[in-house]
Amino acid sequence: MKLTYYLILFVSVFQFHLLKGQQGTTIDSLNNTLKAKIADSSRVLVYEQLAFQLMNNKPQKALEYAQTGLE
Repeated sequence: MKLTYYLILFVSVFQFHLLKGQQGTTIDSLNNTLKAKIADSSRVLVYEQLAFQLMNNKPQKALEYAQTGLE
């Protein structure tokens, strides 16, 4: 019974770590997109996606991206 508990705990933590790592690559990709020459309407959508990706972990940074997209 304890082995099952520890196995479930390990798998849960491992999956959370993988998901957290993927978020960083998504944010990096979106930031790289902003560095390229893209249409203003596309730039607004990228800022929206950045704000969405960051709203739970870094709400202040998410707000900055959202406000920049609105300008």
